[in-house]
Amino acid sequence: MSSHKAQTRMPPVKGRANTLPLGEYTAIGQKYTAIGQKYTAIGQIRSAQTGVNHPHPFLGALIRRKLDQPKIPVVSHLCDSDMGRTEQIWKLFMTIPRRQFCALLGSIAATGSSIPLFAEDREFAEPVHRVANATSVTPKQMTHPLDRALEMARDGLESCRKQIDDYTAILVKRERVGSSLGGHEFMFAKVRNRKVHNGQIVQPLSVYLNFLKPSSVKGREVIFVENQNDGNIIAHEGGFKGKFLPTVSIPPDGMLAMRGQRYPMTEIGVENLIVKLIERGEQAKHTPGVKCEFRKNAKIKGRTCTVLHVTQPIKTPQGAEFHQAEVFMDDVVNVPIRYVAYDWPQKPGGPLNVLEEYTYLDIKVNVGLTDADFNPHNDEYNFYSK
Repeated sequence: MSSHKAQTRMPPVKGRANTLPLGEYTAIGQKYTAIGQKYTAIGQIRSAQTGVNHPHPFLGALIRRKLDQPKIPVVSHLCDSDMGRTEQIWKLFMTIPRRQFCALLGSIAATGSSIPLFAEDREFAEPVHRVANATSVTPKQMTHPLDRALEMARDGLESCRKQIDDYTAILVKRERVGSSLGGHEFMFAKVRNRKVHNGQIVQPLSVYLNFLKPSSVKGREVIFVENQNDGNIIAHEGGFKGKFLPTVSIPPDGMLAMRGQRYPMTEIGVENLIVKLIERGEQAKHTPGVKCEFRKNAKIKGRTCTVLHVTQPIKTPQGAEFHQAEVFMDDVVNVPIRYVAYDWPQKPGGPLNVLEEYTYLDIKVNVGLTDADFNPHNDEYNFYSK
């Protein structure tokens, strides 16, 4: 970094380092204390959220080593983005002349500043685009247990709309329809996200599904493209049935398309899932005693996720849709790749019943899907006999 703002230098010291009045060293220390105060709130927030305690033993060792090295030249950088927090602290203190270092320590001690405050603030100034940075949200701004979760969901929705054009994944779905919980269905999915410019849809939501298992649905293919085919989906069965039943064009919310389905195909995809999660989160805020917990470093087939666990202890007249729900936010692509919701147990302490479960495995974003991927006449598909 070469700009003036990026370089924070100690003021030049005239004459010999050990001949200045102590008052001048104190003034120098106060200057750096002001820098420390600038980061006070940030440091306290990070310490509270990451569980990193004030490093008293480290500070003591640093002071002892510093006081044993009276002649070390001043350098320009307060912090270096390529260094860890400990190295940043070490570099700062080990490059200040000893007496100035003593004045700085005294001034910092008087104001109660803490070591983590000297970490870079750039990650707090930039927009948050990843779940990994979600902990930079200031707790004081949050007035409800779900506020942080909703903030993460809205950030994920913005990221999805701005940064993800399309993706492929293995979608694993399980849903309760009526009183019956279906089995897991596996399908290969291609999805092209809706894109809107100046109020006009410039890229319609487009979905292709190829059912992989169980055997009762294997080979089924379905295509939906927004505002095409009169709003219908195009589908055909696989396996033995597919040899006799024709390809059909049917309404996505019609009786035939909705058989055994909890939602119409028009609501599929991670973007629609985020929207639904935000709606449910806003609704859950009205539930007395609602709780939201977070867990880092959860794994789904090798992908690292942040888990949001929401509990609504009681049913309410507003019609809470679940008792407990878990959302797995992928730390890399910043979208939910797993969502599972549970109904209230039939008796206190009883097992929880799954309401719905969706997992996106092996998700690959921005793979360059084209119109051909959503054309039923694609030679790679089996909608029509060759």
